[in-house]
Amino acid sequence: MSSLLIPYGLTEDAVLVPATDAKPEEKYKCPQCGDLLIYKAGKIRRHHFSHKPNGECSSETVAHATAKLLIFQTIESWERGVGRSPAFERRCKICNDVVEQLMPKKVDSALMEYRLPNGRIVDIALMAEAGLMAQAKVMAAIEVFQTHKTDNPGIPFVEVKAVDVLSDPLRLRPIRDEFHPIMCKRCRNDTKVFENKCQAIARKTHVALPNFYYIYAPHVCWKCRKEMIVFAWPSDEVRWASEKPKRSPMPKSIKCVYTKQAARRYWANVCPMCGAVQGDGFLYSSESGPFFGVRFTGDGAIGSFGFRVASRNYREQISAMAFYLIRYTEMLSPQGVLSPRA
Repeated sequence: MSSLLIPYGLTEDAVLVPATDAKPEEKYKCPQCGDLLIYKAGKIRRHHFSHKPNGECSSETVAHATAKLLIFQTIESWERGVGRSPAFERRCKICNDVVEQLMPKKVDSALMEYRLPNGRIVDIALMAEAGLMAQAKVMAAIEVFQTHKTDNPGIPFVEVKAVDVLSDPLRLRPIRDEFHPIMCKRCRNDTKVFENKCQAIARKTHVALPNFYYIYAPHVCWKCRKEMIVFAWPSDEVRWASEKPKRSPMPKSIKCVYTKQAARRYWANVCPMCGAVQGDGFLYSSESGPFFGVRFTGDGAIGSFGFRVASRNYREQISAMAFYLIRYTEMLSPQGVLSPRA
């Protein structure tokens, strides 16, 4: 195994040192097995360590062990105030733009190979101090991917590639993100605009806004041209929600109506000012409709959905649609809270 290139070596004090910073007179051990390494600093190949002949390690096991230790030591240095904060490169839950999230200040320590109460062992456990008389609490976990996908440990976690960590341990790029969803600054601002607008319309029309099960959006009545709030809810219908909502309280502007166009009675949004039915065909199927591309299936299971991104002001129209879709799932299956709430 002498051809195995090892980028980091362990000092006698168990500190990882990159081969580029190693000193020829020092001794370094393998992060995986602890055997002494050979330091190679030639002029042709990049500086590296290697095992003596017949070493037992593989590139996969060494990379995995080194990445775990790198993350641990990076967090430890940050906690002591002698290093920069590691940052997670995550995705905004609405627009999917990259959002940099620094390690939350409430993370008090990190532990390697930590056994959870459910028996699962995680690569890195992020701990939060629970008080003077209480044990530290596990906030979340970081799992290192090398050869196979990690099973869900039952707590908020992210999974990162070992090769990415070895490249830059200060920037953790999740290939799987099960932390609490995060939003970019622009989407947070737009969501506030959306929420304020919906609240203003709701007060004016005396229609209460539910905080679970339903999603909603501003809409202009086709008949009286006044602003109102329209609602969507889960349904087993193939095209759109026309079944009676299964959760109470039901917004008073949702009523069972008969229309000639549908030739049947169904549950629909009705204008609270003039009583006009706001047809599902427009709300769900028209590109200018607030629920265009959105479809719920079942009682609590979201099916396929999408929404048009035609211009910057699309957020003014249905802006936080994705936000409310995500809020809906969170109400049914709450996640952890490793996310700065600004």
